[in-house]
Amino acid sequence: MDRTPDRSKTLQSGNVQWVKSRARELYDLPDPAAEWTRHDVPDAISDEVRGLSSHNAIISLGQSKVNGSLLTTWATNPAAYEIIEEHRENAEVSDTLLPCDCPSDAIRNLEGTDGIQCKICEGVFDREEIDR
Repeated sequence: MDRTPDRSKTLQSGNVQWVKSRARELYDLPDPAAEWTRHDVPDAISDEVRGLSSHNAIISLGQSKVNGSLLTTWATNPAAYEIIEEHRENAEVSDTLLPCDCPSDAIRNLEGTDGIQCKICEGVFDREEIDR
């Protein structure tokens, strides 16, 4: 019996919507052919592993023990990757707000400051820089 994890899990409607709503934040997900761990991806992806897994955007390929801790190896679900790539192709550069020219819906308000952070490049900009 083949125990190789299925890398082509389909996405249910709710999972498709979840991936679409976070597509810009997920641009750094590795190609579906790659095997990776939380240590191989940017923090923005690493911090989302639980959500990515619960929405079938990534697939667990197995676990191994490293320095006494369990380390999960992941692969990106091709269906989720396709949604993200389609989003990237359709993103318009003119849809910018921040000086970094990343898309305007990829922002987060920083608590306790008068600044805004780009979720893609992680640059932090004060309001004066934004009101250009």
